[in-house]
Amino acid sequence: MPGWVDLHVHSNYSFLDGASDVDDLADAAVEQGLDALALTDTNGLYGAVRFANAAKERGLRPIFGAELQLQDMGHVVLIARDRQGWTSLCRTISAAQLAGEKTKPKATFDLLAENAAGLFALTGCAHGAVPRAVRAGDFDTAREALARLGAVFSERLYVELSDHLDPDDPAFCDTLAQLASEMGLGCVVTNNVHYARPDGRRLHDVLRCIDLGTTLDEAGNRLKPNGEYWLKGEAMLRERLGRFDEAFRNAREIADACVLDLLYDTNTPRVEASFVGKDRLPGFPVPEGHTAFSFLYALCGEGAKVRYPRITRDVAKQLAHELDVIDRCGLAEFFLINWDIVRFCKEHRIPAQGRGSAADSIVAYVLDITKVDPIQHDLLFERFLTEDSRTMPDIDLDIATNDREEVIQYVYKK
Repeated sequence: MPGWVDLHVHSNYSFLDGASDVDDLADAAVEQGLDALALTDTNGLYGAVRFANAAKERGLRPIFGAELQLQDMGHVVLIARDRQGWTSLCRTISAAQLAGEKTKPKATFDLLAENAAGLFALTGCAHGAVPRAVRAGDFDTAREALARLGAVFSERLYVELSDHLDPDDPAFCDTLAQLASEMGLGCVVTNNVHYARPDGRRLHDVLRCIDLGTTLDEAGNRLKPNGEYWLKGEAMLRERLGRFDEAFRNAREIADACVLDLLYDTNTPRVEASFVGKDRLPGFPVPEGHTAFSFLYALCGEGAKVRYPRITRDVAKQLAHELDVIDRCGLAEFFLINWDIVRFCKEHRIPAQGRGSAADSIVAYVLDITKVDPIQHDLLFERFLTEDSRTMPDIDLDIATNDREEVIQYVYKK
């Protein structure tokens, strides 16, 4: 029978506050016998695509969310239930990032209230308004915060319970659970994960010191008090929190209610994406018997053998994925045009190189448009192109100044 799911997990996409990458977290979840896992990085969804892929490879069901830092309410964990919830989360985070400075988004309770559809909310870690007030003994403020959040999320609001072996944690969790009961709210057990395994504690401490501008010797109580913030299994958490059986079940129910899938089903009918500017592509002549895509496919096969003397599973998988997206988007001619320009430059000994987000593409790499191996450097193709894009992808070609006009004339004539 499916069991508990951790709904509060940070990866290294929580900049300087998460010590494990999404692959490591997914591995740890499988090791702990979990069949699903949430990713709730701070103020961002940067790891969502990689997490989705990592989870899929391991047979793990991914749940997507974020821990938002509200200026007037502290931290709150948000979980996307469905596509509507994902939209709400994206809108909230985007607006907060635009309103603030780099690494310092400005999210408010009002902004969250305007974009709460399809979201579950948890009261968060020690920096949340509710746990912070309870720690201070200010129960009226805690009730007020729960009432404000409850007015927005109703039955989709849960009080978060975590026990990290601090001597005060059992009584603290009991108080939180009592408050939740008074307010007619449910609880959920999480472990507020910041690293995959116990040995991640030291790295997490170092990351926090970098963020705080201090040293390990001088950080003191600004670091987490112990090394218990790792991805534990249900049995271990029940040793300390077993009296909250319903809170374990609630975590499972939330996980089961989350139906968002960020990965495309490659078996769905092919619908060509609509890109602004694609209709202005001049076309590209291909050898007899080829379509633009089949010719691109053949070129990539030849180029892959040159770039990768041994074509690994990761290389083959990524190349197939990118070609499928390019085919769905109807952009084979776009890549052929850029390949042809670079080919002309090479034949005429004109220095030319692609740069920018195109370096995230293995297709661009095997066509010799770019020089950086995206597999070796673990680059994300979706940063360059997705089927949801509405504007043409951008391949920046740097061409030697003295020879640029020769290349331009070639393009005109072609």
